[in-house]
Amino acid sequence: MGPLHGIHHAVSAPHDAQRLSVGEAIAAYTRDAAYAEFTEDDKGTLEPGKLADAVVLDADPFAEPESMADIDVEITVVDGDISYGDPA
Repeated sequence: MGPLHGIHHAVSAPHDAQRLSVGEAIAAYTRDAAYAEFTEDDKGTLEPGKLADAVVLDADPFAEPESMADIDVEITVVDGDISYGDPA
């Protein structure tokens, strides 16, 4: 299971008290995950001096959170280089 699957379930949990906002769920899979493994100085957020790992999605998860499960990854960037997808 990939991160988008987990984010989808965090955003659409069955009970309101269990749900996270899209921003909270994305932070849990990025910034908070780096903090949990003591690597927040190297990754978890996009800023100068950190590893440049990121994805380009085919839709905005903030626009329609209920459609999170239908979002696909178009491009994956690992350490600043495109490792999946076509930037054209």
